[in-house]
Amino acid sequence: MLVFSLAVFSQREATVHGEYTYRGPETVSIAEAKRIASENAKILAIETEFGSSLTRSVFHNMVDENGIGESKMLIFGGNDLKGEWIGTKEETFSSPVFADGEITITAKVVGVAREITSAPIKYKAQLLRNRVISKAQAKETADIFTANKDYESDLFTAGECIYLNFLSPTDGFLAVYLVDENDAYCLLPYAGDEDGKQPVKHGEEYTFFNIKSASKELRNITDEYFLTCRGETDMNRIYVLFSPNMFTKALDYNPNKKDEKQSSVTLPRQLSMEDFQKWLFDCRKRDKSMSVDIREIVIKKKN
Repeated sequence: MLVFSLAVFSQREATVHGEYTYRGPETVSIAEAKRIASENAKILAIETEFGSSLTRSVFHNMVDENGIGESKMLIFGGNDLKGEWIGTKEETFSSPVFADGEITITAKVVGVAREITSAPIKYKAQLLRNRVISKAQAKETADIFTANKDYESDLFTAGECIYLNFLSPTDGFLAVYLVDENDAYCLLPYAGDEDGKQPVKHGEEYTFFNIKSASKELRNITDEYFLTCRGETDMNRIYVLFSPNMFTKALDYNPNKKDEKQSSVTLPRQLSMEDFQKWLFDCRKRDKSMSVDIREIVIKKKN
């Protein structure tokens, strides 16, 4: 997870280059190996240009009880890096090599990075798996983050629901996207929100994607989501975007119109990965206060 920061002073931007070779157990999928290599190439590019503290990347590889490889990644976060990745101009990968029980793949990236000159906004974002305890259900002495700690997860099974708890120290605006290899799905603002922006108030605890926990003004338009899986294991990303400045969601479309008679499944509004990245790049170029919190999630096929 890269945590990007709030900037209020003049910040230097630069075109940066990075290269990283990932080596891991062959149980790690090619898509996951590419993501790990890409993230570390970006980190090295930022570090080369702007510097960092002494914290280094650490990887811990695990295999779950079903034998599916899962790689947990601890990387630079918070103020460790003195710069932030704004957008990618070019990204290439070598062909994966399988040898001695390992997969090896190299990523090369070219992009735009920006110097960090101030402390990040310390907001909370908590992803929950298949269950949520509302503020009304939580004990008087517990906030919703503590009450839901047992349900916090980045590993899901197809068919399970996903929820988000959020708390910010400042007023602002929030958007949430689920991103796969090809498309970006707008989870928040909700599909029925005509304004295309989701305001949040400082100090107020929010639970999104759950009708029972929704405020009165959002209850009628709150969307609830369950996750799907195309293969045995899918790797997706959740983008949590927050800014004290007003912004609207990306220009997207409703994928359900042409299939609404054939299927009872309703998908969130979506746009291509390329269009999403262009929109996000433009947002962050204009708004140096926008924070981007990226969460990797794993979705396994239901047995």
